[in-house]
Amino acid sequence: VSSIKVWNKEHQEGSAILQVVRNANQKDVYANVQREIIRSGAVLDNVLEDLDLIKTSPSNSIAARLFKYSSTKKITLNRDQLKIQALSALQQNINVDIINPEILVISAKMNSPELAYKVVKSVAQNYKKTYLDILNKEINEFEEVLQKRLNFLQGEIYKAEKSLQDFEDKNPDIIRNPNIQSMFGKIP
Repeated sequence: VSSIKVWNKEHQEGSAILQVVRNANQKDVYANVQREIIRSGAVLDNVLEDLDLIKTSPSNSIAARLFKYSSTKKITLNRDQLKIQALSALQQNINVDIINPEILVISAKMNSPELAYKVVKSVAQNYKKTYLDILNKEINEFEEVLQKRLNFLQGEIYKAEKSLQDFEDKNPDIIRNPNIQSMFGKIP
């Protein structure tokens, strides 16, 4: 068994976008979401690829028979089926404990301490990358919403200015009349 502590501090100084308002209870939604992200296929698929944990089954070739290698499985699995099996095995051997809302402990139970260390290190690295991708996606979507709103407001300003200009063109005597201007102050 190997484990690593991960500190999830989502609030950085001057970054109100990433701030998550939480109360400190045992059923902290934020920490549980982080646990699910760590155990998700998006993270663990990358771990499988990074550490090359998807092994193809040995063939029943002449070399295998010569060296007396016998496969316990007679059915050969394709790469996708092997990946599903490896992913399932990895999910069963990865555990995430919530110490408090910001500290998580990722642990891996493997056949050897070296493999457990490599797996837990890869899980932590891929979790950080995946979480950063999620945050970047949210920020990009937020920027898109703000840009649409800004474009809408600029369109409304243009319409108001155009309406004012049309009014001035249709009523030059009212706009330029000094008596009316003194009532409302200077009109540019």
